[in-house]
Amino acid sequence: KPSFYRIGKPGSPGGDDEKKAWMAQISIQRLYKSEVVDKLHSVVDESAFDVVEYGKIHCCSGSGGENQYSLYAVKTKNWDSSKPSVLVTGGTHGYETSGVQGALLFLKELVKDDTFTG
Repeated sequence: KPSFYRIGKPGSPGGDDEKKAWMAQISIQRLYKSEVVDKLHSVVDESAFDVVEYGKIHCCSGSGGENQYSLYAVKTKNWDSSKPSVLVTGGTHGYETSGVQGALLFLKELVKDDTFTG
């Protein structure tokens, strides 16, 4: 026998009522500031790298959590555009965090290697 999620009607798009019902049932699992921003700065501070905010995402208003998320880039303090560069990205979808945490782990190892400091 098929089972369906308890909010909404199978085959029908959710609306404001379904969103409100879902939001009332969930709780914040983690915070962007402590899981991303604070970790990013703790890795980069006092290293040969700079953190640059290059944009913001506005979302999730009414969720009881954060509704604005800064986007960051990390680059060497002695940036030289004539040298090769690499792009490492990490994002989150829902409560899956491995992309962001993987990028932070890569960065944590990178700051130890003075080959990349310019």
